[in-house]
Amino acid sequence: MIILINSLLNKSGVNKIISKPGIKFLYYNLISTLIFTCLYIIVDIIYSIEAKNYSDYCYWLWFSLISQTTVGYNSITDNKGNSINWINNNMIFKMINILQLISIFIITAMSI
Repeated sequence: MIILINSLLNKSGVNKIISKPGIKFLYYNLISTLIFTCLYIIVDIIYSIEAKNYSDYCYWLWFSLISQTTVGYNSITDNKGNSINWINNNMIFKMINILQLISIFIITAMSI
């Protein structure tokens, strides 16, 4: 993922703008947040298609931002306030969330 982001940066010329470590750190975190938001949305749609009760896109952006900034979350609920139980039993969701948390360390190391 990081190699793909670097190649896109080099081709687009954005690499000159984000040459400062602080800007690079923010940019990588923003891109990572958006990528993981899309992954959470995909998993939510796949596993909620029968119930037709998938969450709003803004919810997953919020969830991804909370995960990426390591602020933490008390409980995971849908946009109506109901607890989302499938997350506890869904291994794909857990793997994506762990990958996002690991990406925080990788992004920090790359930005130093």
